[in-house]
Amino acid sequence: MINLFELEDQLGVTLPQDFVEWFKQYEDPEDVAWVDVEGVPYSIDEFYGPGHFLEGMDTFFRGREEYKAYGVVVPFAFDTTLNGFCFFIQKIVRRHQKFFKTEG
Repeated sequence: MINLFELEDQLGVTLPQDFVEWFKQYEDPEDVAWVDVEGVPYSIDEFYGPGHFLEGMDTFFRGREEYKAYGVVVPFAFDTTLNGFCFFIQKIVRRHQKFFKTEG
């Protein structure tokens, strides 16, 4: 089980409470878990491990470090075709997040 408090410390942000509750419910999905991306439902195949949260964030910002000043991108899951799911947390307003899908 991922320790979300330690992960928040490593990411330098507070994860949105609704994500924390959703993640705890579906962390090891035996059934289908879904995420809503701008009104479109996508199925989650598996969640990334805690190390990948940080690695994925670093990979996303590689070559674009100046954007880290605005917030962080947190990759958290992928689907059966290895498309990743991430969300963005603004550093100024930590409660705002936006989910998006990356192509695998």
